[in-house]
Amino acid sequence: MIANETREGRPVFLKKYNSLIDSAEDYYLVLSRGPFSDFREVRATTNDVFELLPNLTKYSEQENSYARKLNKIINKNKLIIYDSYQIDPKYILDD
Repeated sequence: MIANETREGRPVFLKKYNSLIDSAEDYYLVLSRGPFSDFREVRATTNDVFELLPNLTKYSEQENSYARKLNKIINKNKLIIYDSYQIDPKYILDD
């Protein structure tokens, strides 16, 4: 979809998703290819989100500001408590 703002007089396009799950799946797909090799290399060696964040600067035009914002969101909402979360196998559907 076209954003309300332009960049140097040219339209800016945004992705629109049908659900939060679709958005999250696309986020993972985007990180799994393209200019995110630094992120993938660090991801292969750690699960520490704070070590991964600096490697997401290419994900957004906000660059370093994007990583700082994510850091604040994670800390403010105490999201690291979910880092070791595992779904009980009884809730996983077999296809």
